Amino acid sequence: MSSPDRTSWRTIVASVIATFAVVFGLFGWNGLLVAASIRLLPGSAAKTLGWLQVGFFTGATIAPMIFGVLINAVGVRGTLLTAAACAIAGAFAIMLGEIFRRPNQDPINQIRRKQLL
Repeated sequence: MSSPDRTSWRTIVASVIATFAVVFGLFGWNGLLVAASIRLLPGSAAKTLGWLQVGFFTGATIAPMIFGVLINAVGVRGTLLTAAACAIAGAFAIMLGEIFRRPNQDPINQIRRKQLL
């Protein structure tokens, strides 16, 4: 007589590893972002942390609704393309912010000089 649907130990180990990967992958960046922001703006740590929290919670509240509306309007493919475009736009905004944060340095000329050396 066989036993009813027994879960193997491999499945349990894989589930535990996957759970840790998801938790660290989704929530680990949060602490790194806070630490980097406070390091960049050392005089106003509380204000920086407050604005970051506003961004986190606003995004967590609004993003699922917008994602659902987009899926209904343009389908899954269009929604994923829109999400990818937003991620790319965000990366460019971060790069521009870093360029404008350092007005004394011209990063394009620095890159050109390094390539020519």
